[in-house]
Amino acid sequence: MQCPQCKAACENSDKFCMSCGFILEGAGNQCPDCGNAMPQGGRFCPACGRDMKKTQGNGHILLTQEELTAIAGSHEYTALSPLAVYYQGPAEKKQIALETTLLNALLNPFRAFYLMELTAKSFQQDVLLVRDSSYFRWEENDFGVSISREVSPRVFIARIATRLEQSIVNENTSLTTIRKESLKVLVAINILCRELSAIDQAAAFVTLSHLESFLDSKESLAAIVGELFTQGFVRLIGKEDPLIVLETKGEELFLLLNAYDRFFIIQVLAEGVSGYPSINFAARNDAFCLITNDRVSGDLVIRGVDREGMRSLINWSWTSMLNAQ
Repeated sequence: MQCPQCKAACENSDKFCMSCGFILEGAGNQCPDCGNAMPQGGRFCPACGRDMKKTQGNGHILLTQEELTAIAGSHEYTALSPLAVYYQGPAEKKQIALETTLLNALLNPFRAFYLMELTAKSFQQDVLLVRDSSYFRWEENDFGVSISREVSPRVFIARIATRLEQSIVNENTSLTTIRKESLKVLVAINILCRELSAIDQAAAFVTLSHLESFLDSKESLAAIVGELFTQGFVRLIGKEDPLIVLETKGEELFLLLNAYDRFFIIQVLAEGVSGYPSINFAARNDAFCLITNDRVSGDLVIRGVDREGMRSLINWSWTSMLNAQ
């Protein structure tokens, strides 16, 4: 059937048009929230203010950044809520009628699963908000937010895993560890070699003395460079003041961390729990790696991850919070 006002397609069971809010014939002129009499074709309920266009049925609620800023500025919310980034100071309440169950889950979720995806040009966020027995999916992009009901956490997590699987081309489970001091030196070598190669491709190297001057190091970097050589990240030519050439392994690591195609951050938050797991995945070309920091030393650990391992990590991040609670 079609909406008689805007001609949008509607289901026979719909009580009002999902596009314009028009009350459909035979649906009864009542607000689905408070039961108050509705004017024919009215969009806002005169009693509770519900916006019929922003329905919570089987459709999606679309909220602009301005509306999210208004909600964040006129309500109190917890640290688990995704509204924090939209707060720009106190604001007057606008007529943005949301179902009470959704508003409570948005402001004060009991648990929340966050997936953040970063590329060179965009940021996307997919969030599962849980309160009582209600589940809502928050999809965020550069234009605003879409909110819809979710069947269950299992369905949401399976969808997230399928999304990440698209970035796994080569199921490589290799392991690489690099100390934070070594990573700093490797980045410096990469920067210098790139700058020099832009002038002359044959000069894509740096000397140890040049590197020490560039980093303004008080101590000799020979031991760290030797460590990078042992790990296969660089090649050394000469002994007194050796030339340092970036190997393929070193360049690939630098690009994975600094010029990734996609970078995924997964965080699971729970009410009353101060610590929560954070999982980072980087994808570039055919490489898909788990990136973690040793909490004691700060060393960076890069592990190749296959599909099964990735799904296990995502499931663990969710169930670990159940155990913590």
